[in-house]
Amino acid sequence: TANFLFRLSYIQYFYFELILAMLVYYLAIAGYLRSVPLKLDFTGDSFDKDLKPEDPPGPLLSAVELKDNKNRLQDLMKTEKPYLDPQLTLKTLARQIGLNTSVLSYTINTGFDKNFNDFINEYRVNEVKTRLIDEVGENLNILAIAFDSGFNSKATFNRAFKKFTSRSPKEFLSDNS
Repeated sequence: TANFLFRLSYIQYFYFELILAMLVYYLAIAGYLRSVPLKLDFTGDSFDKDLKPEDPPGPLLSAVELKDNKNRLQDLMKTEKPYLDPQLTLKTLARQIGLNTSVLSYTINTGFDKNFNDFINEYRVNEVKTRLIDEVGENLNILAIAFDSGFNSKATFNRAFKKFTSRSPKEFLSDNS
């Protein structure tokens, strides 16, 4: 059974290896040619006139799906407030809403015209603004409110607050007291 290779003469063994090598080359070339789509027309002056770049992919979601995902995301942000978690990532938010990360990212980028960080930080800044207005007159620790609203660094909080309100937190407080 397995000893038939050892009973072959040198000439027979050579032909066996030659056939085996040709088979491997054939399979490799056939596999490569099937993986590369060729769009050639050999009937005209130039055989490559029909070579065209692939069409760019269409949108990931239809307009109806995008609108539905936007509404679901806004409802989730309003009711469950996942942005309060300082460790929130695109993956965890996608898991909460029941979408894959690519679809959620596309929804945020296209539907809200923002990236994930700006989308989440805008909700966090609005939460800070609400808490600052609600707690006017009390002994406020702005940084503690920022941390409770999902920020995990003072620098990120200050940068985001200034970006979305055009004022610093102290200026916002003085304008609203």
